[in-house]
Amino acid sequence: MRKKEPKVTHLHKYQKSILGGRKIIIKDGKKYLEQGSGYEVLKCVHPGCPHYVGVEVSVGRECACWVCGDRLFLDAENLRLRRPTHSHCRKVRTPGITDEQIIATLRKLGIE
Repeated sequence: MRKKEPKVTHLHKYQKSILGGRKIIIKDGKKYLEQGSGYEVLKCVHPGCPHYVGVEVSVGRECACWVCGDRLFLDAENLRLRRPTHSHCRKVRTPGITDEQIIATLRKLGIE
């Protein structure tokens, strides 16, 4: 008789990954890995945890944030990321300053 798997006692920490879709091509005696279309999943990165779930059915699941480690509920915004994080844990990227903004600022200061 088979032993039952132990109940999960940790909060999963997901990372986006692709199952299948990879092909090994041999050209001129060398092996190359070609990326094809596969099935996108979220897999748990804790050692010894074999858990994974499809991306399209993972909305609302609970997992650990990659930055702070607190509980996080997956939503559409998090599922676009490779490693789900809270919105307040992410670095906010500001767009660069354009030449027009520099010229306008110089004009306000009276420098031309």
